[in-house]
Amino acid sequence: MDSADVPPDEGRENRALPVNLHPELDEALLTRFVGALESGNTIGLAPLRAEEATEARRLVRFSRVTVPRAGGAGLDGALWKHPPGESRPLIVMPSPWTDFGWWIYAVQATLFALEGYNVLAYTARGFGQSEGEVEVAGPEDIADVLAGRNIPKTLEWARKRSPYTYVDCLNSRAVSVYFAHAWHETLFPTNQTLKVFNALTGPKRLILSIGDHSGPESPGTIGLPNRIWEGAHRWLAQHLKEERNDFDTEGQVSGHLMWKGPRDDAETWDAFTGRPEPLYLTGAAEGTGDGALTDKPETGWTLTFRTGMDTPATVADRIINTGYQEMNGRPKEYRTGDINRADAGVWVSAPMTTGATLRGIPRLRLTYTASSPQMTFVAHLFDVDDTGKAHIITHAPFTDADAAIGRPVTADILLQATGYSVPAGHRLMLVLDSKDPFYSDANKLGTTITVSSAADDPSYLEIPLV
Repeated sequence: MDSADVPPDEGRENRALPVNLHPELDEALLTRFVGALESGNTIGLAPLRAEEATEARRLVRFSRVTVPRAGGAGLDGALWKHPPGESRPLIVMPSPWTDFGWWIYAVQATLFALEGYNVLAYTARGFGQSEGEVEVAGPEDIADVLAGRNIPKTLEWARKRSPYTYVDCLNSRAVSVYFAHAWHETLFPTNQTLKVFNALTGPKRLILSIGDHSGPESPGTIGLPNRIWEGAHRWLAQHLKEERNDFDTEGQVSGHLMWKGPRDDAETWDAFTGRPEPLYLTGAAEGTGDGALTDKPETGWTLTFRTGMDTPATVADRIINTGYQEMNGRPKEYRTGDINRADAGVWVSAPMTTGATLRGIPRLRLTYTASSPQMTFVAHLFDVDDTGKAHIITHAPFTDADAAIGRPVTADILLQATGYSVPAGHRLMLVLDSKDPFYSDANKLGTTITVSSAADDPSYLEIPLV
């Protein structure tokens, strides 16, 4: 769509809209900034923001617009357009799913406009002042997931909307793609993004940060220094304006390790990941109820826990917000002693003598036996200090919807990718339980799951060590 085809919106009223942003962000600032773009009044803005708004009014025409959509829904938006006479690249910025809508991008869209782009920012359908209805995660969708209905239909629905479906098309055009993702993403698991990233053959870059969905880049939305937004500006300048800024010489992957670790860069994802190192699961030690994670296989043991009861081993307290606390240096703390061993299987390593850094995708291979035809467990990997206090490293859910009752089954389970530095003296702890607030489960109350280790195929946790 050419930016000139977007009609100006003369009839919308400006109104305050609620939004939950990272605590460092200021909704009022964004509102004042949009007002400055429209009126030229920069009172209340920081000097740099005032200068940007004034310069934007000199160089581009800022206007409210309504973007027409199929079905007649009009989407609320804004356009930063340079005078005609020179061909310019167009940046389109769909808003995040908040009622604040495109306003969140007011500062960054202005910065792009000052760099020579025409920019269209719009509010997603059903949010803010945009018409239409949100089509995802409505009551019927949620009911199908808590009940386990329509799974094939849901997967087909998702397949059409997945970028992975269109990888061949993207590769045929050598489309350049810039990814920003958080290690503890609770909306779009990291491994899904990696699947698309690794399948692309054109120019690509992946930035991995501490936190959760949208958090790491949030400070940059009001113009604060931010490596994700700064990288996006360099990336677009290189691939849309063909400017030489050597961004492609810095490697495809950049990961900020948890919690206070360094930022590691690598030429490719494979170069970023560590070597696979197995830690074998053992039977529970007498008196503790916990198994061990060791460097030597142990077979012939079983460990049984009951299903249907949640434990303190959870992915997060709240979607997105727990990740924001991680960004601020306050990751969720788990008291591992509070985990009821009757409701979970627990395996603990020896203390790390020199510390360890995990970079990549941990893999869990184990044998389980279910006492019901459907079962779910969630694997959590923790970093535990000598007091039993833990931080989560990564996790993965696993469901067998057609379990063979009483028959051992061996499964390979990929945990979500991680970049984590375990301090010296800390231990790794693997916890399997049957419930987590972030996932539906197929368990029936009163059933059990038994973990074992076959003589010809011992159970182990494989961690990517560097």
